[in-house]
Amino acid sequence: MVIFGKIKKSLLLLSVSLTLTLGLAAIRPVLINAGVADESTYDSAVKGSNTTYYRTIATNYHAGNVLGLVSISSAQEMSAAANVTEENQKNGFEPVLYVNTFDWDSDERKAAEAVVEKMSGTLVTMVDIQLFRYELTSFVPVTKAGGKVTLIAGIPEKASDTSGNVFEVQKEGREYAMVRVHNGQVTVLKDLYSDIKTLTFQTDQFSAFGLMYAPEGEIDKYLGNPADSTAGADSTGFAVSTDADTGELDEVPKTGDIRWEIEYGYAPAK
Repeated sequence: MVIFGKIKKSLLLLSVSLTLTLGLAAIRPVLINAGVADESTYDSAVKGSNTTYYRTIATNYHAGNVLGLVSISSAQEMSAAANVTEENQKNGFEPVLYVNTFDWDSDERKAAEAVVEKMSGTLVTMVDIQLFRYELTSFVPVTKAGGKVTLIAGIPEKASDTSGNVFEVQKEGREYAMVRVHNGQVTVLKDLYSDIKTLTFQTDQFSAFGLMYAPEGEIDKYLGNPADSTAGADSTGFAVSTDADTGELDEVPKTGDIRWEIEYGYAPAK
């Protein structure tokens, strides 16, 4: 009877142990932010040739026309860019990145195409990138950040034009850049690294961005030609084109993205 009792006790302990093990195995890591729901349509992670880059802040990602887009600046740097102070953080405020497809025949696209054409390049696709400061009951758009942040986008292997024709994007002998259209100014943001699968760039403004490629040397040639643009490079390594004929563009408002504003509401920009 004593032996039988010991066997029953051992079986009971084994059963409890298995239950706890299986229960713990079922638990998956969860990214917890200050009340910002992840409503992404696609996975925002960016797969480089040797590294996968994951978001450092809450990101709602809906741009299936590029292979992911995340901030690789730290969460602290992104908070500073969104003007979120340490005291704000204690109250639950945080920076939020919003990325959506912006691939239609807009004024921004036409402005980007005009600049890309001067580089003998191809505009692959357009995306709307917005930075917001989440303040518990509202999202405050940050169109001018408190400092430059570094973002990385996944370059698709292939893409299709407005007529549905498929063309190859990733190809040796090409260089890539982002063409930013903000408040009527077109800015060429050069790729900071040479990974053919990714495009890394820095920005302190958030609006419409066009992913482009051109034959090697053409981007620098354009940026250094005063006949094409008044261009120059700053210490961070990206060059700026200030073509004067782009005009004021209205498709992406200065206060942020229309879809976000209508669906989620926003506070006046600060």
